[in-house]
Amino acid sequence: MSERKTLGTVLILLGILLLVAKWAWIGEETALYFLTKHRSILLTALWPLVIILVGSYLLVTHERGKKVVGWLALLVAIGAIFVSILPLFGPAGPAIEAQEYDFEVPYLHHGKSEVIINQGIGTLAIGTKELDRYLLKGHSRSLTRPVLTKSSDGNQIVLKIDTELEDWGSWKSWTRSKELRTTVYLKKEAPLSLKVNERYGKCEINLESSRVVDLNIKGGAGEIRVKSSGNKHLKGINIEGGLGEIELEAIQDRELRQVKIHGGAGRILADLAESPGLEAVDIERGVGEVTVYLPSNQYTNVRVKGGVGETTIWVPHDVQVKHKSEKGLGSFDIDPRLLDEAENLIYLDVEMGIGSVSVRQY
Repeated sequence: MSERKTLGTVLILLGILLLVAKWAWIGEETALYFLTKHRSILLTALWPLVIILVGSYLLVTHERGKKVVGWLALLVAIGAIFVSILPLFGPAGPAIEAQEYDFEVPYLHHGKSEVIINQGIGTLAIGTKELDRYLLKGHSRSLTRPVLTKSSDGNQIVLKIDTELEDWGSWKSWTRSKELRTTVYLKKEAPLSLKVNERYGKCEINLESSRVVDLNIKGGAGEIRVKSSGNKHLKGINIEGGLGEIELEAIQDRELRQVKIHGGAGRILADLAESPGLEAVDIERGVGEVTVYLPSNQYTNVRVKGGVGETTIWVPHDVQVKHKSEKGLGSFDIDPRLLDEAENLIYLDVEMGIGSVSVRQY
C-alpha cells in the first residue's frame, strides 16, 4: 500500500472515530434534539466529515471522482468555518442569573445506594462527610435549580445540575459559567456506587476514607480530577473518555482490583502506582492519549485494544513484563529492561490499532 493510500485510510478511520466518540458523548439525548438546540454539535460533526472527505480524496483514483470529493470537502470545510464564527455575530440571548440552592437526600439504611450525578457547566466538587441523617447533601450556585430524583425503593439517586440549558452552543454563555459551583457531600459511612457524567464543566472528586464501592466516570469536553486514599471498599473504576481531560491522581486504595478505561478524543491519566491490590487493567483506546502508571504487584493482567491514539504504560523497575501483541498499522515499543526476570509479573496483551503503544520503566 502506497503512502498516499495509507494516509487516506488513516484519515478516514480518524474521522469515523471522532464521530463515534462525539455521538457516544451525547448520551441519552437524541441526535435531532442536540442538532436543533446546540450549534456546537455541528462543529464536532462537520470537521470529522472534512477529515473523512480528505482521506477519500487521497484514495480515489478517478479524476472526476477526485474533483467531486475535493469540492465537497471544500464546501463542508467552509460550512464548518461559518458555523464556528456564527456565534460571534449573533445575540448573546437573555441573561440568566445564577441562583443559590440547597439540596439533601435522607439516609434510609437500605444497603448500598447508587448515586448518579450529571453535570452541565460550572465546577462540581464531590467529597465525603459525616452526615447524621443524610445520604447526600449539597449547595449549588447554578443557572437552574438542581433536579433530584429517586427510585421507588430510594436506593438510586439522580442529581442533574444545569443539564437542560438551551444556549450552550453560544460561547457567550461560558462567561457566566465561570462563577457557577456545586458542592456535593456523600455520607462517609454509607456504601455507595457513584456515577459522574460531565459535559462542559470542571469536576473534582475526593473519595478519601469513603465507602464508595465502584466509581464510573463519563467525560465530556471539560476536566475531571479524582483523588482517593484510605478507601478500603473501592473495588473498581470505569472511565469513559470524552473530548476533555480525566485524571486519577495517585489512587491509594489497597482493595482496588479492576480499572477499565475506554479512551475518547481527549487525555486520560491514571496513576495507580499506589494500589497494590490491582489485578486487571483493561484499556480500549480512542483517538486521544492514555497514560497509566501500574503498581508493583505479584500478578497484574493488562489488556490494550485498538484505537488511533497514543498509549503509554509505566511499569515499576522490580516488575517483569510478559507480552503478546497482534500486528496492526501502529507501533509497539517496550523497554528491554522490563523483559528481565523479576519477582513481580505483568501479563500484557496488546491488540494493535493505528496509534502507538509504549511500555516504559519508572
